[in-house]
Amino acid sequence: GSNLMRTNFASADLAGARFNHCNLSGANLGRANLDPTEMKDEKGNSTGRFFSSTLVGCNLSDANLTGARLRDADLTNANLLGATLKRTNLDNATLDGTGFDPAAPRYH
Repeated sequence: GSNLMRTNFASADLAGARFNHCNLSGANLGRANLDPTEMKDEKGNSTGRFFSSTLVGCNLSDANLTGARLRDADLTNANLLGATLKRTNLDNATLDGTGFDPAAPRYH
């Protein structure tokens, strides 16, 4: 997979982008459109958008994560403030130190 650590994707339109087994730790995805971004494992099998992904310290502030599959993702110390989380799957995600407001109207 690719090493995209600390890459600046701020305000990028990543709709339909495919990340194949990437490390996005520390990447800036603030205000990025990630719907419907897809992740694949090292064998090329679809694993969902960010399923089991490493997003440690990633800036996802104000990003469009509508319908994103973040199941089993590591979001330790990630910034989700202002992110649109409508229909976002965070099952079993590691959220230690993650900044987001579950009471925000965009969290469902």
